[in-house]
Amino acid sequence: MFRSIRKGTPPRQSVRACHTTRVTLEQLEDRSVPSVVAAQFPGQGVYRYEDGVGWQQLTPAAATSVSCNANGDVVADLTGHGVYRYEDGTGWQNLSPTDATSVAIDARGDVVAAFAGYGVSRYEDGVGWRHLTSANASLVAIAGTGDVAAELTGYGLYRYEDPTGWQHLTAANATSIAIDANGDVAAALAGTGVYRFEDGRGWQHLTSAAASSVAIAGTGNVAAELTGFGVYRFEDTAGWQRLRAVNATEVGIDAAGDVVGAFAGGVYRFRIGGLGWQELSGADANEVAIA
Repeated sequence: MFRSIRKGTPPRQSVRACHTTRVTLEQLEDRSVPSVVAAQFPGQGVYRYEDGVGWQQLTPAAATSVSCNANGDVVADLTGHGVYRYEDGTGWQNLSPTDATSVAIDARGDVVAAFAGYGVSRYEDGVGWRHLTSANASLVAIAGTGDVAAELTGYGLYRYEDPTGWQHLTAANATSIAIDANGDVAAALAGTGVYRFEDGRGWQHLTSAAASSVAIAGTGNVAAELTGFGVYRFEDTAGWQRLRAVNATEVGIDAAGDVVGAFAGGVYRFRIGGLGWQELSGADANEVAIA
């Protein structure tokens, strides 16, 4: 199924050399801890936003799943062409010609992917693909030093760590999952709300409200799109804080606690320090991530 990385050989009419493109945004001021945002805009392809740089079109190809890290690396499943990773030094690299249903990238550039009929695999530089399980996964996430979270169809939510392998966290079905650098896992569990799993504490029930999208980063901070209520952020010291009373299709959170949301009417980022919401783009995105 997997082939070695092909550098500089883009698939037909998909990945082209990146070029800078503005997507209806306002210029934001620099900040001491810049964040990276990746987004898939229907009909326009995959873009990356960096403070001080703005939007850069990485490819006009459509993507079904997009993720990024704080170094600016982006991974995407490019529909019909497979799994690609973008790095500034090398551009796009074809990691697998097989399409994945879900992809994610960690701070080291490791990539996890769920392949229908093949299970979950993780890609590392110098190692290539490592097959973690043959069980099909509807959702995958990765963080830290390659820790993986996966919703395994019919089995529930699992976490994979190199020293211990797979750990069964819950048999409940998750509709959205995320993992942070500490191995903490956030999940929206069907019919019961939003939960966070931490080693030594187990599961904590954060809210009974249904969530369509969750994210986790930093010291366990959680962002969630709570269906019918809008975008919220959870911190241990403050509990839930309502950031916006507008529904988002997807949310993300970075280590500093900034939150990104894809809304009808554009992509917005909520910044800590009293800066609040800022519009990054007036174009609708169907995939968004922040690091």
